[in-house]
Amino acid sequence: MHRAPYQTLYRNPSQDSSSTQNQRHLTQRELADRWNKSEATIERYRSDGVGPRFLKIGGAVRYRLEDIEAFEQECLYDSPHSRCASTRPSLAGATLQGATA
Repeated sequence: MHRAPYQTLYRNPSQDSSSTQNQRHLTQRELADRWNKSEATIERYRSDGVGPRFLKIGGAVRYRLEDIEAFEQECLYDSPHSRCASTRPSLAGATLQGATA
């Protein structure tokens, strides 16, 4: 019986670009690739409390795909001055920042 090489039996998901889209958790490197940012920028976002929620398991940082997509939705704008209607909070009773009466 012929056995396949180790690499074909156990593929590294980070080497397969299509598997990144199907994973429920992304590494810092995968998130950096997704957003075309450096890993240092992703680290800074995390330390500054900016960016998606993350998990820390055994010292390894992972990002849930659902948290990444929710964060991306929060960052979505219709125009330079307004967020998309689906993410915009109700404006009833709200005042614009910097507006004077």
